[in-house]
Amino acid sequence: MKIRSVTVSDVITQREAFALLFRQCLEGNYAVSDMDALVEKKLESLLSHLNAKDAIVLGAFENEELLGFTWAYPFTRVEEPVMHIAYTSVLPGCQGQGIGAKLTLELEGYARAGGVKRLEMYVSKENEPSIAMHKRIGYYVHEFVMTKPVEG
Repeated sequence: MKIRSVTVSDVITQREAFALLFRQCLEGNYAVSDMDALVEKKLESLLSHLNAKDAIVLGAFENEELLGFTWAYPFTRVEEPVMHIAYTSVLPGCQGQGIGAKLTLELEGYARAGGVKRLEMYVSKENEPSIAMHKRIGYYVHEFVMTKPVEG
């Protein structure tokens, strides 16, 4: 397995794999009436960010076939350089093999080289495999996100 930067060509040629990986991330977190449209929107956003070169997208590939990816972007929070991990997803048949951890650890190298002092992400509390994997590689809960639906 090789981890490398994802290219626009990768997204175009392996669109179905990227769509499946996005769907996997989104279905557990968002109740939307048209998941296909949301996945398509994420694919277009990914292509836009790759073209703008304003995000880091790494893929795990075996014989140039996509197994998983992570997508992150840097920003500044109260004068601290931070990198937000927006998505990390591994194909169902490849989970449990350390691919997500390898992607995340590789991303840390990019963050370090860019002067980033901290990485962060949102993880659904129901996503126990992701929470366990991130804890194994040194991540911890820093804060909670509280939500309340607004009715009316």
